[in-house]
Amino acid sequence: IEHYYFWREAEKWKNGFEDLEAEEREEKFHFIFDTFIARGALMSVNIGHDTFEEVRQVRIANVMDEKDIPPNALDSCIKAVYGLLCSDSWSRFRRSGLYKTYMGASASRHPSMLPE
Repeated sequence: IEHYYFWREAEKWKNGFEDLEAEEREEKFHFIFDTFIARGALMSVNIGHDTFEEVRQVRIANVMDEKDIPPNALDSCIKAVYGLLCSDSWSRFRRSGLYKTYMGASASRHPSMLPE
């Protein structure tokens, strides 16, 4: 489930990048990093060391040197997590009780949005 949540939040951040003020953009980036990418994160996603270091360096540069966060800062993580979703995580999630609960709740709120 953490892979899906990361992918959703990272895509939302990336797609809304130009619409956000710099401060809000940074807040959301740091939230995503702390929640999904940082060592010991509550909902840690499975990414490689090189990918982790790439994103960590962007964060360090932002915090220490006050450098702007580029819109592609999470691209390598998004790509890695999307690959996991396609190959493994999504199919396991769809067979889980959590997915059935989620779909049941969604059906009552948005019946036209359910997958076929």
